[in-house]
Amino acid sequence: MSQEMFVYKEKEIDLTHLPSVKVFVCKPVTRRMVAPFIEKWHYSGNMNGVRSDYCFGLYYQHNLIGAAVFAQPATPGVAEAYNDNGNLNLTELRRLCCIDKTPRNTESYFIGQMLQWLRKNTIVDMILSYADRTHGHEGIIYKATNFELVGQSPAVDKILYKGKLYHDKSLRTYYGDKLKPFSVRLAKALESGAASWQSTKPKNIYIMKIRRKLKTPVNLTPRETDLLRSGERGAEDQISMFAGDGSE
Repeated sequence: MSQEMFVYKEKEIDLTHLPSVKVFVCKPVTRRMVAPFIEKWHYSGNMNGVRSDYCFGLYYQHNLIGAAVFAQPATPGVAEAYNDNGNLNLTELRRLCCIDKTPRNTESYFIGQMLQWLRKNTIVDMILSYADRTHGHEGIIYKATNFELVGQSPAVDKILYKGKLYHDKSLRTYYGDKLKPFSVRLAKALESGAASWQSTKPKNIYIMKIRRKLKTPVNLTPRETDLLRSGERGAEDQISMFAGDGSE
């Protein structure tokens, strides 16, 4: 299949006229394929510090219209409180976004399709996600897709820099034994006053328990799973399941 199907083209399209969200196709993709989209359409505007275990794209014809990233929880202590003392395989929905002009229920449809894929192809037992109240998100989409509201995270101070908020972990990210260049720039910006600390609201915490259809993943080989997680250039051409349409 041509790579053209998976390339994000930065252009505005209006899909609000479509009668059904079922014309959209959800596919597992690589991090490289969705990172530019997330940087444009997610309210955070960045993927800084976000690892990725599973990435998904939502497509309309040849257009990428939605993206999501699942990874190990950013706050291990919170994860431990909900994964049955380590007995559950838990992943966190770290990023989820769609273009603005889509039909009603697009994001809930996207979530539903991703959950189906995770049930069939992984050993994930539980999804964890947060609704960021600082940005006006209460978690309506999660409620609509049967996630359970289980509490709130502690309020934390974040770094406001060039119009974006960054977790203090951004000051401590490394390449090997050296700080990443962005961490150095961020620290200098705090020292100079170009960046500042800002209080944020507690986030709503949601969980979803998954009833897996399979005990172990069989649709992806270990090599294909590693490719999806790596973001390796050209990985999409090596994953045979991309020949399907991603639906059941």
